This record gives sequence, structure tokens and C-alpha cells, in this order.
Amino acid sequence: DGGGGGGGGGATPGAASGRAATEGPTVADFVPGACLTARVLQRYPAADHENLRLPPALASFCFPQGGAAVVSADEQSQTTLHGFVLTNETGDRCYGAVLHLWEEVPFLPDVRVQKALAVVGTQPLWGAFHSFLCSLCRSAFTPGKAKERIVVNFMSETPLPPPGFTVSFALPASAGPSVIVRRPAPNQLPMLDVPVRRIFDLLRPENVVLLVEALLLERRVILHSRCLASLSAVGEVLVGLVWPLRLAAVYVPLLPNALVDFCGAPMPFLLGIESNMVPRAESMCEPHTIFADIDQGTLRASHETCTAIPVDAAAPWRPDNHPLGPRPMPPERPHTKLLRRISLALQGRDFQAME
Repeated sequence: DGGGGGGGGGATPGAASGRAATEGPTVADFVPGACLTARVLQRYPAADHENLRLPPALASFCFPQGGAAVVSADEQSQTTLHGFVLTNETGDRCYGAVLHLWEEVPFLPDVRVQKALAVVGTQPLWGAFHSFLCSLCRSAFTPGKAKERIVVNFMSETPLPPPGFTVSFALPASAGPSVIVRRPAPNQLPMLDVPVRRIFDLLRPENVVLLVEALLLERRVILHSRCLASLSAVGEVLVGLVWPLRLAAVYVPLLPNALVDFCGAPMPFLLGIESNMVPRAESMCEPHTIFADIDQGTLRASHETCTAIPVDAAAPWRPDNHPLGPRPMPPERPHTKLLRRISLALQGRDFQAME
């Protein structure tokens, strides 16, 4: 699908990545609590595809918190997975998934360092990306399993199905079920490889409707959470709910901490940031920017005084004095009917039979 896989850098000495040792971190840098500068250590294929080049900022999106962490060998650490989306100047999107793992440093047995396995492509194949990265991670800790074989099979030998068709394949060294990749036909609903219910488990239906409305009105929306995986999942569902329209705003559901200043851009956008970066984003954003707290399920809107005030989507509408600024009042009856249908659907009930 025009994708390329690579390992996040800053986790091993420069000599291990084919560079001079002086260009990489030294032994003194591997101290528990340190954060190493990330860079791409290996990639496949070695050259860019015609329709997709390896993003220059890939390392930043693999390690959005600023770099590869160093921890002591006895410290509890988990393997985590998150996704990201990049939008270029022409509006084309690049989708990526990242799996973080921890490896021992050969010359320092009491230290472990964070590394990343990443895959990028032109299609939002989140399920296939997840299966590929998990299979690659298992092979890294299984003697005799060829990691290169898994990469080549997925990147070069597995075809991307044309619209309206399905491809099923098994990953080498994978004990799980076959991976199924479906691409909808042009007259079908768009490909959304994320459970729609996920967003309703995190946000109230009226808040979801308000966020979709804000995107249709080309407002500025910032999602924030402590869980990086939730940001891309919620962002993908919101973009899917805008269909059959195409989101005109800048769409980056996971913004690295170093790029949080983009939250002050005077243009429509849908961005995602870590929750600990919210104070900085609030201090520079434009008035009436919506902040959606994915962890708490609440919405707030920035004010002219650079403060954020709560948004109650269920409160009576006052278009002239609303936290989101002047806006058209939604038709009351269709709005109420939509919320009722969503509530019935979430309960597994046939809303058409109830009407």
C-alpha cells in the first residue's frame, strides 16, 4: 500500500545503526530517567515509493513525548501501541502505527531502553498494521524466527485490494487468525477500521454530535488524553462521521509535544495532544477552540481571556452567548431525534421499529 516500516532511534549506539559511534548516544547517556534523541535506525524499503515518502518527522511521531526513554532493568514497563496520521500540503494523508518495546542494552545489563517498530501507508489499515507489528514483535523475542521474512511478506508480497474487494493473508510466524483487509467500493461507506462504539464509550452522544457539528462548521478542535492510542481512535471515528463530506481542516490526531505550538494556528483543525500539554495549548489557542477531554468525557471552549470554560451540550442553546461563539441554532426536532436514535442504537435496539 505504499508503506514503509522502520525502527525508532535513539535506543542503541550509533555504530549499531551503521553510523559512527560519535553520532549516537554514549555510555554516559544510558542513565535511568534519561530521554534519548530518536532517529530512524532501519527502514524497508530503502527507497521511497512514488506515492509515499517516508515522513521526515517519523521519529517524532514514534516518540511524541520527546524521545526514547531509558529505565532500569527491574522497572515495570509495558509494550504499547498507538497510531498517527499526517496530512501534507496537498491534503493527502499518511497513516502510521507504532509499537513500543523495551530492549536491554548489551554493555549495560541493568538498563533497558525504549525502541519502536513502525509501519506507514496510504490507507488506514489499522487492524492489519496492528497484526503486523505484533507479529514482528513476537519474532524479535523468538529464536529462529526471521524478522526480515515478516517485513518483506507484509510490505512487498501482500497486495492492496482494489476498492470493493478483500484480501486475506497469514503472517509468517503468527499463530493468530488470518489478517483480512477490506476496501469498500466507491458507493459504500468509507473504510473505518476502528470500532465506532469506542467514541461513545468515551464521550456522551450529545458531545459527539457537538464535535461533528464543530468540524462541519470548520471550528478548531483539540482532543487530549493520557492514552495516546485513544487520540487516533477518536479522531478516526470523528472523520468517518463527517462522511460523505471530506474534512477540510488540518487533521493530526496525535501531535508530538514539540509541535504543540501548532494549536495556536488561526485555521480549522482537528488535533490531538497529551493531557499534560493542555495548559500550554490553552495559553496560545484562538478563542472558541474546543478542548475534548477523552479521559473525562467532557468538553471545554477557550475564551478571549485564554481560559477554558465548560461546554454543556445538553444545555439550552443561546447562539449569541455560547462558549463556542456565534453559531446557527440546530433544528430542534431533528437534533432530538438524532440523539434518541443514537441512544437506542447503543442499547442494541432497532430505532426504526421504535418509531
